[in-house]
Amino acid sequence: MGIIFDGTGLFKSDEKHCEHCLRIEYTNERTGETKQYMHHVLEAKLLVGDMVLSIGSEFIENESEDVTNQDCELKAYYRLAERIKQTCPKLASLLFRAATKWKIIAFK
Repeated sequence: MGIIFDGTGLFKSDEKHCEHCLRIEYTNERTGETKQYMHHVLEAKLLVGDMVLSIGSEFIENESEDVTNQDCELKAYYRLAERIKQTCPKLASLLFRAATKWKIIAFK
């Protein structure tokens, strides 16, 4: 048994969708576009034998459009791990062991 964390993209556009959009700045030589907006999510899955069960999701999104440091998978991991710890205390030891292996301090 183990817990798997994986981030994935849900939405991507050249136009801003909302104030929580993540953004990437680049230069497209063909169109001259310099920004792209997106929404990502971090998923937590419980792996039990041949079964994979979803146990939580955390959106990776900016608090507002004028942030200097964008949200990221690591910050989302801390939020999601804390929520799993609160709702499923028996899984907390799995989270701690995985986090220690990755050299991340998940719980203080």
